[in-house]
Amino acid sequence: APAPEDLELARGLREAMRGAPLSTATLVSQMIEYTEAGDDEGAPPLAAAPTLANLVESLIGIPIAETTAALHVMAILLTDEVMAARIRRELAGRKHPMPIDVAELASLRITRAVTMTIPGDVGEDLMLELTGPGVRDVTLMTYVDFRGGPFLKDAFLMPSSLEQAKAQMREIAERDGFAPDYPEVSLADARARLEAAMATYGSLEHMLEPQEMWPGLRPLLRFLLAHLPTGGYGYPGDAGIPMDLDDVGLDPLDEEFEEEVHDLAHAFLAAYLGSEEAEAIGDDDLIHDVAHEFAAIIVGEDEQYSWETIDIERVMTRVLPPLMPAELKEYCRAPEVLQAFVRHCHAVAGVEEAVDFRVGMEIARWVPDYLRMREDPGVVAIRNALETAALAADSIGLSYEDPAVEILGSVEALATLDDEPLPDEPLDVSGVPADIVERVSRMSALADGAIARLYDDVELRTAARRLIAKVAAGDPAIFRRKSGDEMGAAALVWLVAKANDQIGESWTLTVGELMDHFGLKGSPSQRAQPMLAAIGGSTDYDGRVRLADPLLLTSETRAELLDWFGDPH
Repeated sequence: APAPEDLELARGLREAMRGAPLSTATLVSQMIEYTEAGDDEGAPPLAAAPTLANLVESLIGIPIAETTAALHVMAILLTDEVMAARIRRELAGRKHPMPIDVAELASLRITRAVTMTIPGDVGEDLMLELTGPGVRDVTLMTYVDFRGGPFLKDAFLMPSSLEQAKAQMREIAERDGFAPDYPEVSLADARARLEAAMATYGSLEHMLEPQEMWPGLRPLLRFLLAHLPTGGYGYPGDAGIPMDLDDVGLDPLDEEFEEEVHDLAHAFLAAYLGSEEAEAIGDDDLIHDVAHEFAAIIVGEDEQYSWETIDIERVMTRVLPPLMPAELKEYCRAPEVLQAFVRHCHAVAGVEEAVDFRVGMEIARWVPDYLRMREDPGVVAIRNALETAALAADSIGLSYEDPAVEILGSVEALATLDDEPLPDEPLDVSGVPADIVERVSRMSALADGAIARLYDDVELRTAARRLIAKVAAGDPAIFRRKSGDEMGAAALVWLVAKANDQIGESWTLTVGELMDHFGLKGSPSQRAQPMLAAIGGSTDYDGRVRLADPLLLTSETRAELLDWFGDPH
């Protein structure tokens, strides 16, 4: 048998003890996290013990320096006071010298907190400065996702001071055209926010993929928060941001991804709605919603639209149960739509019949589990969070309004709607604050150049000029922030083009081509969100931009609306 010092457990702890400050605390926090639940799936190799009690007994039974270090950390981080007392009795008889950050871990504290905010983001980075004996220049980074919670999506340690971490994050953000702010957060507020976000994560956890260090850092963060002042203010309500269930744990979808999801879902709906299968289900809205969820999953997983059995398990056990209505008849319909959607994808991809059959059998195999999860407490909690988030949608402009209100700003605007061409109109800055006129004019000129080169459309140019003037009057702060003019102009063009159905994979111009014109990468959609909010606009569940003003729509768009709503004249 190998000597105790040669065991994998001891080697890993030894490496951590020789590493950067808090390396041992990080490793042991992960060991606690993955054994407290009695489930070692996804745990690091060192946490392979089936239960926390067994792990503690193993460490006590090997009296070497490495296990002494682990026990020191456990005595501080464990919430089981009986087990912690057992560890302290064992430590009283051990005399191994310890690194100071291990020996004095009980003195580790959060001494400062700031949040990094970026306009249009769906969450925030809460950055925590850590100070303690043997610990300096360490920042605990946390990311709280506001969708459906808010919940703590990620946490990790940066070997940098808080000021260094802010500078690094600022550099990354500015490369993407953003100028982040770093407002201070009181320690009491930091505690209130993060404890609530951790609790919400607990109800979502079974649906989320673990991050590299989260939830492994949960025991360490729990200890640190317990030593902060109480009485702070958490996040208001649900943070007001609706959650697309498939988007939980993912970065915001970029524009090209959205277009592909939209096209695939609508191709399926065009073929499926009206079929005998669809008639049997009888709820077009339900079919529409789940089709978009399925499309988002497969577009993200496989560019050939080929479903794998692991995709089916994820959909049947994570995505669908909380997404579907609790009413039994409606809840039971989703697997039928999934079967039809998979067949459609495989027909498009030319997948072999044997593969299609195997995936179909996998759907059938998971149906009993899916049905049992309808009233699971965790599923019910997430379903309720989704419903609450939908009710709060107005706070970020995701709209469930009457279409006339979404598109035109009011039902009354229908009475005066016409299809006359927009005039060739100069930029009007009469309502723009004087200190931002120069920047608004510069950004408008960049947008003019893009429209002239990419569209050669006078109406679209006038719409863009009207839009930027309206945004500047509605929220002048947008133009006072440090950010790239090119990205702002790209966002402006994207908004008017999107609202007038003039951009995307199905149209003559793609988002990539728009960004190429400005020499930029990525998508302008995030930069566009504050502009949209400034004018009271919205984005509907299909990703369509609604500017809530007929004066920002081209004659072609308004003519289509007259056909759709019916000519009121």
